[in-house]
Order: sequence, then C-alpha cells, then structure tokens
Amino acid sequence: MKEKETKEIMQSALKLYHKKEYTLAAKMLKEIVEREPETVNGWYYLAKSYSALMKSKKAITCYEKVIELETNATNYYNLACEYYNEYFFSEAIEMYEKALELDKEYAPALNGLGSTYGSLEEYQQALKYYKKAFDLKPENATYQSNLGWAYGSIGEYQIAIMYLEKAIE
Repeated sequence: MKEKETKEIMQSALKLYHKKEYTLAAKMLKEIVEREPETVNGWYYLAKSYSALMKSKKAITCYEKVIELETNATNYYNLACEYYNEYFFSEAIEMYEKALELDKEYAPALNGLGSTYGSLEEYQQALKYYKKAFDLKPENATYQSNLGWAYGSIGEYQIAIMYLEKAIE
C-alpha cells in the first residue's frame, strides 16, 4: 500500500471512528494493519473500535500488538480494561500493575485495580487502590463514588455516605 493511500484510508477510518461507525472503521483499520503491521495508530484505533463494539477478545489481541510497538502506561491500562471486561481478573491486575510500573501516579490504573479487587470481593484491597486514585485526583466523581462503594462494602457506612454525597455534588 502506498504511503499516500494508507494515510487517506487512515483519515477515513478515523472519521468513521469519531462518528461512532465502529464496524466500518474496524474494517478499514484491519486492512491497514494487515498491510502495514507496524502502524501503532492503526492497531490502537482498531482495538478501540473493537472495544466499542464489545469485542473484547479482538481488542485484547490488538492492544497486545500496540504494547509490542509502543509500551506506555495508557496502553497497558487499555489492555487491562479489556481483560477486566472478559473477567480475566488476574491478567487485568497484571496489566494495571505494569501500567503503574511505568507511571506510579496513573490514577486510572489504580482505580482499575480497585474495581478488579472489588469484583473479586477483596474489599480491603479495593479500598486501598481506590484511596490511592482518590488521593491523586480528589475532584474525580468516579473515584469519590468508588471510594464510597468500597467503604460501604466493608461496613463503614458513614464514611461511604460522605464520599457518595461528594460524588453526587
């Protein structure tokens, strides 16, 4: 595929992606990555398209390729989220932790760990990670709400109500 043609297809695919026409975008992006397997943006947006289409297993494969080409906390986080969506909790934990190895203050990964441990009914662990995410971004309503949920899960209802009310504000 010629460089100009690839660029045009990529632009068209991204327009479709941003219009939320994920099936068409995925089709075009798949063509790009098959012809040019080193294109990070192609793999990234293909993964995002599959994720939007709730095809987590396909998204996982794409994010693994993205990480192979470009290792960063966000890419590990995205992969972890897809593992979480498939209930592959040990893999999700591993990827969230890899994201944190690259960026110790990556609040979304801390929040993801909290959610994963919460799903495993390990509420003290969930609380630990939700607190860390909240400490980094105390204004984030999602982190406030999750912290409230975690406190409620361990029976600390007054504290839970305080955080949940903050989140509602």
